Amino acid sequence: MVKQPQDVAGADRSVDPRRWTDTHAALIRLAAKDQRVARIFVNPAIKKALCQFETGDRAWLRKVRPWWGHDYHFHVRMSCPAGSVGCTDQDEPPQGDGCGTELTSWLADGPGCRRSTRKPASRLRCRRSARWLLQPCRRPAARF
Repeated sequence: MVKQPQDVAGADRSVDPRRWTDTHAALIRLAAKDQRVARIFVNPAIKKALCQFETGDRAWLRKVRPWWGHDYHFHVRMSCPAGSVGCTDQDEPPQGDGCGTELTSWLADGPGCRRSTRKPASRLRCRRSARWLLQPCRRPAARF
C-alpha cells in the first residue's frame, strides 16, 4: 500500500494511490468503531491517509496507531472480554486523533536514521529502538 520502503531517509512516506482506496480506509474505520477493538496498528503512511480521509467524526482515529512494518496489512488488538481471568487491558491511547505532531514524528527521518552497511553510503536507513517501541504494547507473558 505504501509507495516505497519506509526505512530509507527521505522516503516518500505516503500510500500508493494506485493501491490504496477509500474502501481500505472504510474497512479500518469500521473495525476501529467496534467497541471490542482496543487498537489497530498500521504503517504511519496509512495513518496519514486515514487522517486525510476522515472529514466527519474523527474519534475512531485515536485507536489507529502508527507502527513500522505494516505496509500491506494491519493488526487488531482486542479489548479483554468481560469476566476474563488474567486479561488486563492496556491503557487507553493518548487523547486526540493522533494526526498531529505524534504522526509527524513517525513520518520524519529523525535522529534514529543512520547509515546502513547494506546500502550505498549515500542512503540512510531509519531504525527505531525496539525497546521503547515494544514495551508499552506488550503484556506480561503470564497474562496471555
